[in-house]
Amino acid sequence: MAHALDFYFHKIITILFIIDVNSKTFDTTSCQEASDAHGPTKESSIELAK
Repeated sequence: MAHALDFYFHKIITILFIIDVNSKTFDTTSCQEASDAHGPTKESSIELAK
């Protein structure tokens, strides 16, 4: 169950990330910031799911 939740969470984050990038002018800085912002969230969510 935890694995399935993590899988769906990762898909949602990926979709949100794509939308976020597409809604801005594409540059590496905003890409990196968005990636950094999503990193800890995913990690803590995995810990909660276990």
